[in-house]
Amino acid sequence: MPIYVYRSAGEGCERCRDGLEVLQEMREAPLKACPHCGRHVEKAPAGFSAGKPSVLGSCHLKEHGFKKLRRTDKGGYVDDT
Repeated sequence: MPIYVYRSAGEGCERCRDGLEVLQEMREAPLKACPHCGRHVEKAPAGFSAGKPSVLGSCHLKEHGFKKLRRTDKGGYVDDT
């Protein structure tokens, strides 16, 4: 089941102002009101998340034996880790 994010169109409670995450089936109708304060909410774009941070993200490269190289203006590379 996908997670949808809803935000209040105007003023709302602390939850719907910052973005309310709702686990819904795709066939379910979208929410019209915040379940906490009753104000009107709209579906907002949500970022993709795989659940866990990447093990090979920039902050973990060195501990796994990798290097991050940055290209210089002269065509060479410099260690950027």
